[in-house]
Amino acid sequence: DRPVYGIINGNTAYHLNCGPQCGGMQASVMVFDLPSLTITQTIPVDAATWALLNGSTLYVAGTSPTNHACTGETTAATICGRLDIVDLSSGTVAGTAVITDGYHWRMDLTTDGQLFIGSHDCTNIGNVNNPSGEVRGCLSIYRTADKSVFIPPDNGDVNGLQGFTTRLIEYVAEGGALRVYDIPQD
Repeated sequence: DRPVYGIINGNTAYHLNCGPQCGGMQASVMVFDLPSLTITQTIPVDAATWALLNGSTLYVAGTSPTNHACTGETTAATICGRLDIVDLSSGTVAGTAVITDGYHWRMDLTTDGQLFIGSHDCTNIGNVNNPSGEVRGCLSIYRTADKSVFIPPDNGDVNGLQGFTTRLIEYVAEGGALRVYDIPQD
């Protein structure tokens, strides 16, 4: 149903089906066994254009055209994206979070468990050069420790993310600018 991305881990491939965001019916993660060339499981998710695998957890992001409410967020945005946290051991969605909308296509997980999620063609709110109110772009940061979401006050498409294990920083290319995020030490 509109496959857009895949991750291979050993003998298993995880295929993302974009579903309604790309004109299909149901967004999902299809678990594909490489040696037997068979689909062993299909896990429905809210939306799916990009993912990151961390152990037995698959973080899946996208923007659903039907389930896009910004419930729980204080924002002027009328459409929000979704992050589904898939437990691959049980084959179920173990949690969800509201994130910025757009076509998600970048993710990076820092050493302290902050998941940077970037999209393009999102709803930009406000103006970073004249911040008289809310400023919001295409970057969301999901904190795995407390399951909260932080949306930095910046505008534009996220075109690159890069963290380092030797330095507690995350480089983010957003809106034509390079931002360096300091990752706090616990």
